[in-house]
Amino acid sequence: MALDASQVAGNFRDFRAMAKKFTKVFYGPLMSSAQLVGLATPVTFNLVAQSIPFFQVAVGATGQGFVRPMRFSETTLDGGAGQLPAGYGYAANQLGVYLPPSLPLHLKEHFARHASLAHIRHSHRWECGPVWAWGTAEYGIQSQSVSTTVANSTIEFGVNGRTSSREFPQGGELFFPPNEQIRFDIQTYEDVFVTSNSLTGNGGIHGVDPGGNVLTDAMCTVIMDGFRYEQGTA
Repeated sequence: MALDASQVAGNFRDFRAMAKKFTKVFYGPLMSSAQLVGLATPVTFNLVAQSIPFFQVAVGATGQGFVRPMRFSETTLDGGAGQLPAGYGYAANQLGVYLPPSLPLHLKEHFARHASLAHIRHSHRWECGPVWAWGTAEYGIQSQSVSTTVANSTIEFGVNGRTSSREFPQGGELFFPPNEQIRFDIQTYEDVFVTSNSLTGNGGIHGVDPGGNVLTDAMCTVIMDGFRYEQGTA
């Protein structure tokens, strides 16, 4: 027996109500990186004071200083610009700024002294404060050493041991419902050279050419930790 329109509409509402009750939940980071080398001025590699956006480029697209498609090792944003795929949301209980151990110490110190983090949601802007207040050292290759001497050369490690991301209190989490825009900015207030020795680029590749100070990789990452969920659709 054929159903009338009201019955079909009622069945559809029931289906949507049931679908909302079932969600797949995954735990893990939601992160986005900027390639400082690509954001710096060519030749001199001077990174002028600027606002650096994060979560505006998804996997497979170029931008945020990357001249090739971004990989999952550089961002876990896999929807459109500033969005997760349709039907996906994220609840963040931790937030941090990750400066890899391989990043030259003068760049770490620059971001700690002359940069701040902000969260942008529509017309709202939350100034989170200085980057040093959101530092995290729990990811990547770790070193507990401050410095070490090898063959009369001092090697410095600008890391903070096991420093973890800042954890939000219960009720203070960041929620990103499906189709919600995700954006963080890091504002730098002074210029800095993205080179191995804080001097203007000399044309030589660091670690390849004798005396070269030009870097091929210098990433900065904004990373959240929490739960990613998928709304049920079938």
